[in-house]
Formats: sequence, structure tokens, C-alpha cells
Amino acid sequence: MESHHRCDKLSVIRKALGYRWQLLTIAAACLLVYHSVIGFAFIAADDDLHLLFNPLMNPPSAASLADIWRRPYGGLYMPVSYTGWWLLMNFANAYFPLASKASVFHFANLLCHFLNSALLFFIVSDLLRRSLMRRSDLAALAGTLVFACHPLQVESVAWNTGFSTLLATLLGLAALLAGLRRIRTNTWGLYILELLLFLAAPLAKPQLVILPVLALLLQSWVLGQKARKTIPALIAPTLCGLGLVFMTTAIQPVSSQGQVSMWLRPLEAASNLGFYFTKMLLPFGLSANYPTLSQERMTDFSVLAYALLAVILFALAASWRWRPTLFFAGLGFSVVALLPVLGLIPFHYQHFAENADRYVYLAMPGMSLTVATVLSALSVQNCTLLAGALLLPYATLATFRVPVWQNDFTVAEDLLKRYPRSIIGYSLRAHALEHSGQGSKSLPDFRQAYALDPDWDQRFLNLEMKLADQGLLSELALLYQQNIQRGTRASYAHFALGNLQILKGQVADGLAQLRLAHDGHTDVPNHYTPGEELLSKYPELRSSIPFLDQALKTEPGASSLIELRIRAQKPR
Repeated sequence: MESHHRCDKLSVIRKALGYRWQLLTIAAACLLVYHSVIGFAFIAADDDLHLLFNPLMNPPSAASLADIWRRPYGGLYMPVSYTGWWLLMNFANAYFPLASKASVFHFANLLCHFLNSALLFFIVSDLLRRSLMRRSDLAALAGTLVFACHPLQVESVAWNTGFSTLLATLLGLAALLAGLRRIRTNTWGLYILELLLFLAAPLAKPQLVILPVLALLLQSWVLGQKARKTIPALIAPTLCGLGLVFMTTAIQPVSSQGQVSMWLRPLEAASNLGFYFTKMLLPFGLSANYPTLSQERMTDFSVLAYALLAVILFALAASWRWRPTLFFAGLGFSVVALLPVLGLIPFHYQHFAENADRYVYLAMPGMSLTVATVLSALSVQNCTLLAGALLLPYATLATFRVPVWQNDFTVAEDLLKRYPRSIIGYSLRAHALEHSGQGSKSLPDFRQAYALDPDWDQRFLNLEMKLADQGLLSELALLYQQNIQRGTRASYAHFALGNLQILKGQVADGLAQLRLAHDGHTDVPNHYTPGEELLSKYPELRSSIPFLDQALKTEPGASSLIELRIRAQKPR
């Protein structure tokens, strides 16, 4: 009897040791592919918004932490992710110089990715063992390594802003694992933990509102014919998820810019799904930013081609005679995880990033489960060969993809190489030149970014301030006149053009433009602010104040001129 207990203890120890080596293998794979990200810089695309120039992070205080939970920032309500960034910023400020702060956030990303891979291994291994698959641990390890080393994962790991995706997925996978263990043990403690994780995950990233459906998919497969038993346990998480959807929709409005009509959304969703599945299987031509449906990536033919590809893939899957349910559970997991970002329902920043590698991060566990299911049905030799045939090219492509995210220059050059008309590429390169002391070379990129997207205010302001910096007043005046003719930001263009004309001694023309700005100022209530910046660039513009005073005597109701005089007289 004693020897029997001793054998049981040795078996447990061997199993734990086996998992230890598998986890070490996963950690080694993550380090091998992503170790260089620790030395990467912040990227101007969104890292400046969320971290560098975020008033809630500079400095991170108790009051700013309360604001994180009270209201959205940058159009996004992600208080859990911002709390994580808040903690990391406090740590970075305390122990790291300014030049090394980015390393703290990159290390956090890499750690989250490893933890996600570890949780996924336990989930896949658990599911394979329940289905009595052979070589479940070996197949689970291979499937997990596909998740860890896939080129589509590089963006989320190497980009500091990707922390929200990594953290939300970490909470989501932990909730799924807790749910699977709850089914086995039927304990209230795991159910409470699962519910808390269901609540936290969407607050880290809204895409995770789909988490209850993913849990229903996996738990229904585990319970088989007793699937109805899992529905009551998921009612509370589902209701909480719906509540979070309504709350975030109310406080995080979605822009209508870039949206297609409702009748075209199914086509758009099918096209996006085909696009993502193509990239998951054949991860070539990856980019930090893909053109939207209305831009060069999606011509009419390619929209239909990707949509047709999605239909063919699912038709083949449905007609396949060999139908292991776990295989389709993995396939369904990927589809469901992508639903919030396919375009059926508009989402925030869709105009800027209708497709993105980071959107696939939550769907990749489904691919890992599908791969592991196939591998577990093969012999040891065939399992090893197929796993190697997948992992070697994926890891190689990911390793070569990682340096693209080193800094603004590398991201911009990669974007422009892939898409020569990339607005983000030109803007990133222009800002990189500015920050590296080569501002004199950035004007062509600012011009090109504005020419490609003249309706976006930030492109206009970037070009305006660059022209003012270099004293190109004639081109600046032409820029204002073009906006007046197009009817874009016309009030501000009249106002700024009037400033320029007064500066150049064309007082009558300048005052006429200021009167036009006053007549139409209601469409842009804050159109004075950039004018104040222009005044700071040209202090001699203050000499126009007497002319403004004279105008006020003849037009006592000209509130815009009064405002200009007040701003111009402020001490600097």
C-alpha cells in the first residue's frame, strides 16, 4: 500500500517536471524570437498617445488613476490596461532613466506573451486529454509554439501599445482555463474567479466582450450532450458583457468615418475573415497598417476574392468526412474571436485600422487548438515532422519581422515599402525626422501625408506648423486658400489667412478675412487655438493689435477680433 502511494507521488512529480520542461521550451522560444524587443524604442504611432504624452501618465498619480476609471482617454475606455500602464510608468519613473523607460514596457509585453502561451498550453492539453487524444502534451506543446512564434504575433509583442491586447487575452485565457477547471471540480471559488476575469477582460480591451461566447463554445464541447448545463453558469458573465457593451458604447462613441453601408457589411466581414485566415496560414506581406476597403488594398476584385476564399474554406471544412469536433471547436474559436473586428458592427478607429495583425491575437488560440488536434492524431514521427514544418518557417518569419518595430524609421520604411501611398508611413517618417534633429528633411513627408488625407485635421496642422517653422508664408497662405475653396475648416482658414495678411502688411485684406472667420466661426468653435500657436511663432504679429483695435471700434460686435486681441496680449 505504501509503495502504491509512493508511485502515485512519483507520478505527480514526473508530470509536474514534464510541464516544467514544456514551459521552459515555450519560454525559450519566446526569448529566441522576441528577445531583441527589450531594446526597442517607443513608436510615435499611439505610444505617444497612451504613454509619452498622456497626462494621466505624466506623472502617474492617485488622481490620474481615478480619472482612468472615470472616463475614456483617446476615445477608448480601457481602464484595466491603463491601470497596468500606470503601474509600469510608476516603476519606470522610479528605477529607470528616460532613455531606458521603453524597456520596462517591452519587457511587460514579452512577459504577458509568455504567460498567454503558458495558459494556452494548459487549455489545449486539458482539451486534448479530455478527448483521449494520443500524445496530447506533445501536440499541445507544438500548437502552443505556433501561437508563440507566429509572425502575426510580432506587432502585439514588439509594440508597446500592444500591451492592451496582451493583457486582455491573458485575462480571457485565464477565464477560459478557470471555466474548464470549474467543470471538473464544480467549486464556487473557480466560478467567482471566472466571473471576475470575464468582467476584467473587456475593460482591458473591448474586443473581449465576445469572451462568454468563446467560453460557451469550449465548455459545450467538454460537456458534450450535457452542454445545456454550462448555459446557466454563463448567464451572469454574458449579462455583464452586454452591460459593458452598452456602457462602453455610451462613453466611447464610434466615428462614422470610413464605414461602409449596412448592406455591404456582410461582404466586408467575409472579405476580412478571408484576409485574416489567409494571413494565419500564409503570413506573408504583413504590415503595421493595411489600407482600408476604400483604399488600394481592397479593389472590387480583391474584396470578392477574399470573401470567396472564406466561403470556400468553410465549404471544404463542412464537407470533410473526418470531422473531429475539437478540430471544429478550434476553427470556430478563431471565427468567433474575430467577430468584433470584422466590420459587421462598427468599432473605434476602424477608419485608421480596419485590418491589423493585433486583431488576430485573440483568434490565434483557435489555430493552435486546430493544429494540436491534427498533430495528436498522427504518429510520433509524422507529428514531429509536421510540427517542424510549421514551426520552423513561422519562427523564421517572425524573427525577421521583429526588427521592423525597432523605431519610427523602421516601421515607416517597412510601411512605405509595402504601401507607397501609406499615410501613416509618411507621417511616422516625418515625425521620426523631427525627433532625430533632421526636421529640415521632414517637409516633403508632411506634404505627402496631407495630400493623401486632406480631411484629417492632424495632417493639416502638421503641415501648417511645419510651413510656419520654415517661414514658407506663401505656401502657407496657399494652404489656407485651398481649404477655403474646399469648404474644409473654412472658418479657421479665413482666420489664419487674415493673420498672415496683416503680418505681411495687407491690413485691409487681413481684416476682411477676419470678418469672414467671425461670420462662420460657429462651425469650428475652437478655431482660435492654432492661431495662438501661430502668434507664438511670429511675435511680430502683435503689431497688428492696433489695427484690430481700430476694427473693433468700427465693428463693436466682432467677438472673434476681441478674442484674438486678448490672446495676442497674453504674456508668454
